[in-house]
Amino acid sequence: MFVFAVLLGVSLLPLGQGQGKSPVAKVTDSVVKSPLTKVAQISNRQPGEAMNAWRSRGIIVERVDQTIAEIAVKNHMNAVRVLDVIF
Repeated sequence: MFVFAVLLGVSLLPLGQGQGKSPVAKVTDSVVKSPLTKVAQISNRQPGEAMNAWRSRGIIVERVDQTIAEIAVKNHMNAVRVLDVIF
């Protein structure tokens, strides 16, 4: 959780001269928009292992092709909280 709290905090810093999002925010957005299968790879887990981790926390995951954003919306959660479970 600490890693994502730092990422979230850094993403709010104004880096650059109003040229859009910070690099950290762009990375976070990319991960949140990625399917479960890719995020599982990033976290050094198998997709089924990641699904089981979320399900053990009461997070509903329907398919391995769901994005983290879709999982978060389905569960009325912040996407960073969803990611925190597997990182």
